[in-house]
Amino acid sequence: TAAMTSGAQFQPETIHSTGVIIQTDVTGGNLFGGYSATANDSNYTFVTLGLQNLTLRSYDIPSITMVNGQYISGVMMTNTKVDTGTVIPSQPTYSNGVGIRMPGTDNNGQEVLTNTIVDGYYTGIFPGEHTQLNNVWLDWNYYCLEFANSPNPGSHPIAGTRIMIQNCPYSIMVDSSAAATVSFPEVGMENHGGGWVTPIYD
Repeated sequence: TAAMTSGAQFQPETIHSTGVIIQTDVTGGNLFGGYSATANDSNYTFVTLGLQNLTLRSYDIPSITMVNGQYISGVMMTNTKVDTGTVIPSQPTYSNGVGIRMPGTDNNGQEVLTNTIVDGYYTGIFPGEHTQLNNVWLDWNYYCLEFANSPNPGSHPIAGTRIMIQNCPYSIMVDSSAAATVSFPEVGMENHGGGWVTPIYD
């Protein structure tokens, strides 16, 4: 856990240089991830990853997964921003450029993102089963929320109390192989239009 030094750190469309920033220029793999070939049927690490009061920063047009929780039993993030260091990012083109990939099926149920911002990635967030999104802001991602077979949403619900989506060609994407029970009572969507962020409807 790190100390937050600036309240402006978690404002969308604000690139700051204060507070705790973990920055990478690696062009593949994960900034945070885990794997165990012997932990259980899903190869989980039996670890719950907790991140609080942080900025995780890559680069424009990222090709790295910043938080890959696919093989981590639990992921809990609070007051965390995942960005690329640019106010208006270029169009993300690498499918492995992911902000947050939540744990898959049979996780430990501690899958909570609170006061979390993700902007500038090909996919902002891949929710897995049990994922709870509380005051989550997604901006300038090609796919803001993507429901896919990996991580499999499984048979347990995915819920959100407040989600803001803007400037994304695809706000919510559901792959043909995915199935999930989703409850989002409050979702705000807006788009400034033009360029690569023009909404795509299919």
